Amino acid sequence: MTSSIPASIVSDTELMKNQKYASVMDPAHQFDVLQNQDGTSLFFSIGADEVLYATRETTASQTGWIKYDISSSLAGRFAQKTIAAKQFAATQSPRSTSSVDLALVTRVNGNDSLYIALDVPNTPETWESFPYWVDASFDAQGRAPPLPFTIADVYLMNIPETGVLCFADVIRNPADNTQVVDRYYIDVNSTPKWTFHPLPDDISAGSVVSCLGKRPEDPVGGIYTFGFIGSNQDLIYTPAATKDNPFPESIHLVIPPQATTIASMLDSSGNTFLFTIWPLTATIWVFKPDQQHNGDYAELAVDSNFLRQTNILYGTQTLTATSAGGRTVLWGLNSSSELYSLSCPSGSETDPSKWSNPVPICYDVLQFAHYLNAYQNAANSVLFAQTSEDQLMQLTQNPNTSIWAERSVLLPADNVNSMIEFNSYTSHIKVADTNGMGVPNYPVSLSSSSPTSVNVNDVYMILRPDETIQIFSNSAGAVTIIEETQTLSGTTINVTVSVNGQNIVEIIDPHDNVCQRLSTVTSYESLLAATVTDSNGLTYPLVPMSSVALDQLLFAADEFKTLLDIKPQLLVNGIAKKKPALMTDGPAKSGPSSQSIGSWFKLLWGDMVRWFKKAWNTVKKAYTQIIDGVWHFIVEVGEDIYSAVIDTVAAVVGAAEYVFNQIAVAYDEIVKYLGFLFNWDDIKRTHFVVKNILKLSAQQVTNSITDIEDGIKSSFATIQEKVDQWSDLPDSGQTIGQLQATQSSVPSSDSPQANWALHHATSNLQNAQSDNDPKVPVTKELETAFKDLSNLMTTEEGDIIAMINSLVDVVKDFASLSATQLFEKIAGIIVDFVLNTVENCVLTLLDLTKLFTEAFFAVLDAPLDIPILSPIYKDITGDQLSFLDLVCLIGAIPATVIYKAITNTAPFAANDLTNQLITAPDYAALRNIFETSQPTSEQQNAYAKYMAIAGGGKLVAVDKAEVFNICTEVSNLVGFTCSWIVDFCSVLKFAGETQTKTVQGISMVAYLGYVMPDIMGGLQTSRTWYNGLNWGITGVSILKVGVDNILTDETYQDTIGPLVEAGLNVAWVVPAIGDFVENNRTRSAKDTYAGNILFDLGGIMAPGTSKSLVGPEAAAVFLAVQSALTAGYGICCLMTTDDMANGD
Repeated sequence: MTSSIPASIVSDTELMKNQKYASVMDPAHQFDVLQNQDGTSLFFSIGADEVLYATRETTASQTGWIKYDISSSLAGRFAQKTIAAKQFAATQSPRSTSSVDLALVTRVNGNDSLYIALDVPNTPETWESFPYWVDASFDAQGRAPPLPFTIADVYLMNIPETGVLCFADVIRNPADNTQVVDRYYIDVNSTPKWTFHPLPDDISAGSVVSCLGKRPEDPVGGIYTFGFIGSNQDLIYTPAATKDNPFPESIHLVIPPQATTIASMLDSSGNTFLFTIWPLTATIWVFKPDQQHNGDYAELAVDSNFLRQTNILYGTQTLTATSAGGRTVLWGLNSSSELYSLSCPSGSETDPSKWSNPVPICYDVLQFAHYLNAYQNAANSVLFAQTSEDQLMQLTQNPNTSIWAERSVLLPADNVNSMIEFNSYTSHIKVADTNGMGVPNYPVSLSSSSPTSVNVNDVYMILRPDETIQIFSNSAGAVTIIEETQTLSGTTINVTVSVNGQNIVEIIDPHDNVCQRLSTVTSYESLLAATVTDSNGLTYPLVPMSSVALDQLLFAADEFKTLLDIKPQLLVNGIAKKKPALMTDGPAKSGPSSQSIGSWFKLLWGDMVRWFKKAWNTVKKAYTQIIDGVWHFIVEVGEDIYSAVIDTVAAVVGAAEYVFNQIAVAYDEIVKYLGFLFNWDDIKRTHFVVKNILKLSAQQVTNSITDIEDGIKSSFATIQEKVDQWSDLPDSGQTIGQLQATQSSVPSSDSPQANWALHHATSNLQNAQSDNDPKVPVTKELETAFKDLSNLMTTEEGDIIAMINSLVDVVKDFASLSATQLFEKIAGIIVDFVLNTVENCVLTLLDLTKLFTEAFFAVLDAPLDIPILSPIYKDITGDQLSFLDLVCLIGAIPATVIYKAITNTAPFAANDLTNQLITAPDYAALRNIFETSQPTSEQQNAYAKYMAIAGGGKLVAVDKAEVFNICTEVSNLVGFTCSWIVDFCSVLKFAGETQTKTVQGISMVAYLGYVMPDIMGGLQTSRTWYNGLNWGITGVSILKVGVDNILTDETYQDTIGPLVEAGLNVAWVVPAIGDFVENNRTRSAKDTYAGNILFDLGGIMAPGTSKSLVGPEAAAVFLAVQSALTAGYGICCLMTTDDMANGD
């Protein structure tokens, strides 16, 4: 049995395409973002449907985001009339993220209304039902509301120690084209709520920029206004009009001429800095809180050669400023729609040397929102930007590496074909026992070198360096982690399992495989010879030689070698080495470079990556260089030099991307070469071969019930002679545990690509949909067959329960025994049942199952929609996925991946023989492909290069013999994969999960893949008695699974079905032993024998998993044993393939 104690962690990571069952959130007319208490995002938006939504980033959820409608409930206040959310404002205290404040402008029948919600608890329950809106209708004394009543803008700010500040601009005369507004200060806790707020002169909607703030001497706060006030451009600050100060005087602040915009920023004391952009001189200026009196001048904040040379400030009309975690950050959107950022340590706002150089982070931006994540004092930027292509993206800057991670805001899928595809680092992790078997449902702790969002077993999680999250391995003992990436850079993940107070730790560097492949192109010759194979099997040169000179290739090869030499010098856990403060003061700037007449600018690595990803066509050269004892990546643009420190492995592989760019290799081609790409042509051939074998075999079962019945009777006529062979079985060699431990030698079996389809199938099984609803009419024949089986099983129930209770104690320790030793221990327990009951059990079952053949066969080709796999199958084949297609695809992908890893070739070539296997019209034609007399495995292995000698003196062509061998090897790989699906469905059923007809259909058809090794044995035209009996029992078992998933009778499901399953598998032991007696000399034959015994014992345990038969506690123990046996069978299948492929 699989040990419940982990002994190691096995992991593998690939750069590869991956997918998520989700839909992308639609773009918004207006949006803003605040922060949840755990540092995640709280996103507010109004879209085309004119509804205000709160979309909460939520860990431990399916997609990471949950969207709540928080405005439509207001319709009840307008007699259910249609209301439109027109605009909103959102804020929260800079000292706490536990609450939020909102203002919402709605429109009903052409008139606007204002609603305010203050001190709203920031919890998930808040957004599910939002009762916090307070009516803040216009009630200013002595001022009649204009009709229609139109609110042009609303402003909101939470000021510590003071409260929430709210202003609104109302169109004075909607019929007047000048759109002059009146401004009001709003306090929902006073009467009246609205107070007229006088200004020095008229302002028009859209002609000014306004933001809220507070000076140290203000009791409440006020509003800054910049733009045309009357006929002159001006900047004023006006304190709020309150009862104590009903006519506040505006003060004028002096700003540079042709300044373009302003932004206020609360400091830690609750007072505001005011920043302004002066593009004419490429500078940024600031009014500190104590420099905001009438006639005060701004102080220079940011001034550098970089700003003047890049002209990035030009046309900046939108600016935001934020301070948190000891860091001040400005974001600006210029007239080229470039979104840029710069930062400095808080308190250094007027020291130009402390500011970082601003570079474009996003392009073609229409609007954006931002916050500084103060959770755990990370102070990293979280940004949302909407582009001209109506794409809304979230960007998060890694505080350690400075790399920007770009994500879409993903919501639960709106239909089964919704799918998001992206490049990723996908890690497959197995918590393994001493035999290499996965330990199911074991707690696993995860953390990372820096904050990152990932999907863990298809659940959205955020990993951080200073805290761990705990998840559990799945039923296979596996954990799948998917991190989306738009570059070659990933995040190091720390995996820990605790055993008896001791930790087993695995540090996963996602770049390992990428760097290994990069090491293959560190010379001119290797770069010249490097090729890429796309998903259609087309192979072409990695480097387009017509575009690249010899010296460029030599340079690139040297750079790759240098980067790989740097990697071992860096910390293994992915944290930056020798990095000073945590992104506190930004990169300092130096004077002109000695190598250039231009200037030398130092950038953060992540900022440089974002900039040159778009502006690479301006680059003259890029290379590595040691500066002051530290490796830097240098980029030359014109006469200027830009550099960033290479202090993480993520930066090493990121730099490699830009070296590739210099030899005209685009990012997609880099990913194909350094990552993994499915060759769908190879996979499709495997898929269609497997599909035809399974379909024709299932059809043969349904067409040959009488032959199966006669064969079973004939075999059991001499059952005593067969049982007599049990007393002197050949030695099967190593223990089952030793056999299982060899699985680590099978390449790619634990790789992300081999487990990709299985991961998505099990993750989305409950979301699968189909109109198929198999039914069998209740006839007299059905009632009689059911009654006969029920009576027989009721009679045998006591003996069967006694038998499995005796077996379970023996079976628990199966890993310590060889297959022969295991069988010798169980033989005495089952022999009486074999001699006296099994035949009657199997034949009585057959009378029932034959009535379900038509319904069972109809399921195979029934259309099936399952997230991710259905749309991908449609894309690669052009066909609708069926139940049978799903199982064959899940089996074909790992079969192809693992077989190619073992043999360095695809299992089925694109030739006539493969086409015959795919198109064989019936079972007889399929068997004929393998010739009339199939050689034994020993004969095939002995003469594989030339010919195999079969019985009857006939010669079989090598390709015919080999293709049967290959099909057998593939069938074992399909059995290996489907063993996990069968076990997964069993665990779901035991847990009481709702078993939809669709899930039952998948479970039913998956069994075909599970027994595919037995199905292949049936394709031998010259059958021994054990081949014939095995084929007959396989056929009955296939049909029984149809009964299990179609018949809804509770008595059958809880009692009769499990009991007869035990009887059927006791019968299955007989041909397994007969086969081993005759074929026991090769390692593959011994692995097959071990797999057969484990398979049969797993089926015999079935009554023990019934809560009705043994009770819930005992059933849980039996289920664990059965799962271990099922997994053991799968590993034996895997090892059989490995042995056969290696000639044993």
